[in-house]
Amino acid sequence: MSKSGVVERYRWAGVHTAGAIGRIVALYDAIVESLRRAAEAARRSDVEVRAQQAGRALELIAVLEAGLDDVRGGQVARRLHAFYAIARARILQASLQDSAQGFEQQMRLFASMREAWHEVEQRTISGGANPSAPETMATAGSPESVPGPGWSA
Repeated sequence: MSKSGVVERYRWAGVHTAGAIGRIVALYDAIVESLRRAAEAARRSDVEVRAQQAGRALELIAVLEAGLDDVRGGQVARRLHAFYAIARARILQASLQDSAQGFEQQMRLFASMREAWHEVEQRTISGGANPSAPETMATAGSPESVPGPGWSA
């Protein structure tokens, strides 16, 4: 098995043993990686890889969006829906315009969101947060708040 195959199997095992927030973080990681690969492909004018990686990012965003609970998530879920809708449009635009910069901009936004979710995960693991009360954290380039521990969008 190749080194990349081993790494992929390790990630797969981690995703399946992670908690709900850990799975969200893993999805953001995968989106960031797909956008990075799409940007590289755009720089090389590799249309096939660019389209494949942009499509993968869009599919992963759809997975995140499908997990939103509009009833329990309220305003945060609505903001995440809006964030994802705008991100989808900008990823499609970057792909159509063969824009490495467009992919990189979205990559930075998703990396910022990933860091916010990772912080929530760390606070949950350390027991530093009250899991029965939603908490929010402001993050640059993202919706005004990200749900805290014990809350599902």
